[in-house]
Amino acid sequence: MELPIRIEKCPIVDAIFEIRFTSNIYSSAVFGLIYNILKDNYPEVVKLPILQLPEELRENDPNLRFKPTYKAAGDGFIIQIGPEVFSITSEIPYVGWKRFSAEIENILKSIFEQDVIKRVHRLGLRYINHFNTDIFNNIKLNVLIDNKERALKNTVFRTEIEKGDFLSTLQIANNVGNATDKRERNGSILDIDVFKIFDDDSFEDNFMKLINEAHYSEKRLFFELFTEKFLNSLNPVYS
Repeated sequence: MELPIRIEKCPIVDAIFEIRFTSNIYSSAVFGLIYNILKDNYPEVVKLPILQLPEELRENDPNLRFKPTYKAAGDGFIIQIGPEVFSITSEIPYVGWKRFSAEIENILKSIFEQDVIKRVHRLGLRYINHFNTDIFNNIKLNVLIDNKERALKNTVFRTEIEKGDFLSTLQIANNVGNATDKRERNGSILDIDVFKIFDDDSFEDNFMKLINEAHYSEKRLFFELFTEKFLNSLNPVYS
């Protein structure tokens, strides 16, 4: 299947790149060292509410361990930093993969040069899309009950797909609003989170190759879901 370069009717409402890691320094010093590298491009820094919790609780609770403690905004992007996590989010409207990946590459190179990170354990790339229609009527997914197709109302679908070196968590829901738009309107969410777990030091040696592969995996799954008619309605651009 030939994948479009982009679609003119872009449905992306969130695009997040994340790494989880162990560091070479005390956890309390991670934010300061990373932010010192990035502060010129991300001047607006905010403490997140999780900092009100005791440090020991945050470090030992698996639900809190990889939560960021600070965020900062720059030109078109938002970064979030915690003792064992770093993420970068594209502001909406989405800036496009060329610019997004370039920012990811520049930041990670700077962080690795400072030897803050000992080992990256998880790479994640997540895209959340909102459609002003019932997406279940426009994708190649059939749900049968007693071998019969049923009308899918207020439906949430979640599965994990393994392909190559990556796992993808696919979540689809209809009859939901757009969190980025304050106006009341129903539609559907298509959420794809592509990730890879590392048990060695291989991420740093090949990080942009791995990140581009994760993006391709996400993009392929996204477009393979759609019926031809629905994809054409989104005005795909191939060159």
